Amino acid sequence: MFQVVTDAIVLDKEFTYDAHVRVHLFTKECGKIVGKATSARKITSKLGAHLEPLALSAVQFVQKNHLPQITDALAKRRLPPEAMPVLRMVRMLAPEYEPDQELWALLAGESPSPSRVLAVLGYDPLFASCEWCGKPPSHFSLKTLFFVCAGCVPRCGASYDCAAL
Repeated sequence: MFQVVTDAIVLDKEFTYDAHVRVHLFTKECGKIVGKATSARKITSKLGAHLEPLALSAVQFVQKNHLPQITDALAKRRLPPEAMPVLRMVRMLAPEYEPDQELWALLAGESPSPSRVLAVLGYDPLFASCEWCGKPPSHFSLKTLFFVCAGCVPRCGASYDCAAL
C-alpha cells in the first residue's frame, strides 16, 4: 500500500452502487488512472465538487488492492467546456499508468487542441487521410478510431462520436 499526492485532471466519472463514484483521472505522475471515491455522491461529501469532469485538482489517493482509493481532492481551476471532447479522447486512447509529460502539459494548458492531443497519443492527423474517400480528414471517430472528412461523417455512422480536428 502506498500513498500518492499529485495534480490530476478529471476526465470523467461514473456512478456505481450506493453513493460511490468511479473517477477517471489523468495525473501528472501516474498517467491515466481509474480511482474510487467512497460516498462522493452524498450531500455531505467533501470530495464530490472537486471530482467533477473538467476540474484540475490536487488529488491524494492510496493504492490498495487493485483500484486506487481517492482520499482527498481540492479543485484548483476548471478547464473550458470546449475541452470535453479532448478529455474523452484521452480517456479512451491513453494507456493506464503511463505518465506522459507532453500530454500533461497540453491538457493543463488553457485550451488543448484535439489534433495536437491526437498527435501526442500516436494518431497524428498530419499523416492521415479519410478512411472512406482519401481526402484530408476533419474529424476523428472515437468509436472506430478512423479519420474521416466532413462529407463522410454521416456515412461512417458515428457522427455523434466524432471529434472535430
